[in-house]
Amino acid sequence: MSDRWRDRAECRGHPVGWWFPTNADYAWAKVLCDRCPVRLDCLIDSVSHDADDYGMFGGLTPGERWVWKNHYRKEQR
Repeated sequence: MSDRWRDRAECRGHPVGWWFPTNADYAWAKVLCDRCPVRLDCLIDSVSHDADDYGMFGGLTPGERWVWKNHYRKEQR
C-alpha cells in the first residue's frame, strides 16, 4: 500500500500529541478522524504494522483497534 493516502489525511499538520495523548484524551483526534477521507487506509496501515499499544489510528483508540482486529479475525474463520 502506498503512503500517498497520508497526503490527504485530516491529521496532517496538526499536533502529533493529539493522536498520542498522555492522558488518553482522544477528543480532538476523534473529531478529525471522523471526517477524514482516508480513515480506513490509516486503520488498515496501523493494523498491518501492529500499532496496537499507542495512539489513535483510523479513528480508533488502542482498545478499539484491539476489539476491531479480533472481531475481524473471528469473521475470517
